Amino acid sequence: MWRRGIRAACCLLDTYRRRYGLETIGQIIRRWAPPQDGNLTEAYIRLVCEWMKTDAQRRIEPEDYPALLRTMARVETGQWLPVEDFAEGYALWQETKNP
Repeated sequence: MWRRGIRAACCLLDTYRRRYGLETIGQIIRRWAPPQDGNLTEAYIRLVCEWMKTDAQRRIEPEDYPALLRTMARVETGQWLPVEDFAEGYALWQETKNP
């Protein structure tokens, strides 16, 4: 159901990595949900790290995008969305990304 949106989010995370050098959970979320936009950025980071059982300095590789995005979606929506949606969106991104 959400696969195209998840594909778009994978594109954005990959842009963060390639263009801006953002590779850790903390770096990514600080750009995704910056405090100057009224976000509780540090709380957002803490929740993602708690739910992923890791820390803000964890380096995110492209294969981690589905898990990170699913966890970020939980922060945004308050619920766990189906893991299959994230796998499908990631697969679509893999099929269509530029080499």
